[in-house]
Amino acid sequence: MQCRQCLKRCPNWTWVFPIWKVFSTRVWRDFVKVADYFGEVSNKYINQAMERMKTMEPDSGRELTVLEKFLAADPDPRTAMVMATDMMAAGIDTTSYTAAILMYFLAKNQDVQEKLFNEVVRFLPAKGDPITSASINEMKYLKACLKESMRMQPVTIGNIRKLTKDMVLSNYRVPKGVTVIIPGILISNMDKYFPEANKFLPERWIKGLQPEVKHHPFVSLPFGFGPRMCVGRRFAELEIETLVAKIVRNFHIEYNYEDMKFKNILLIVPASPLKFKFTEREI
Repeated sequence: MQCRQCLKRCPNWTWVFPIWKVFSTRVWRDFVKVADYFGEVSNKYINQAMERMKTMEPDSGRELTVLEKFLAADPDPRTAMVMATDMMAAGIDTTSYTAAILMYFLAKNQDVQEKLFNEVVRFLPAKGDPITSASINEMKYLKACLKESMRMQPVTIGNIRKLTKDMVLSNYRVPKGVTVIIPGILISNMDKYFPEANKFLPERWIKGLQPEVKHHPFVSLPFGFGPRMCVGRRFAELEIETLVAKIVRNFHIEYNYEDMKFKNILLIVPASPLKFKFTEREI
């Protein structure tokens, strides 16, 4: 009874009293279950990588995987565990939602989809042709489509930073320690920075394809910038570009419903069902 009275007197008790350390709540049990599963999966592939490195010939010429390179630099499997777990926790929902949103924009802009298909088919003449890093790097329109999709509908609202020193921003003195939010999803959809901002125009990211409109380089930062930039950016872009290139090469995408709605659940994700129609291409 005394504990209950203390909690009632303290309106912010939820911030100072970690309930889960005393009472095993269902949310906490679910969290532990998922975290344990992440650990099991990470350990599995870390152990496999370590075994491969033990048996690999020094002059084999085989390029190391990302995980193998990480273990070569730091053989402590606990460090690799942190990296692998972070990649699963932060790199699954973000990339999958980003890929789905890009496919939605391609489905709603059929002319853009056909331009992208014409580009992809140049590098993948046959459906079964493998995608290489060299071919992905040459698919400039694909990269522009991804940039435009993330400009219009990124999966995060923007970037948040706590100032480490006093600064003057737009003639306002902002003291050290204040948290500053850059609402990227808002400013990247303003005509002030991107003419016809409500239109899906990948060409705006390719020099020479339309009159260039210079915009501030910090207007659209879906991966952040500087020391706190998303460490998995290149990996995420490669995943999304590879997936979308394969889908566009093999299928025609349609979305025959009203405009997609979105919701904020820490990430900004589709609230509408992802009911795409895929029609296999004949060539």
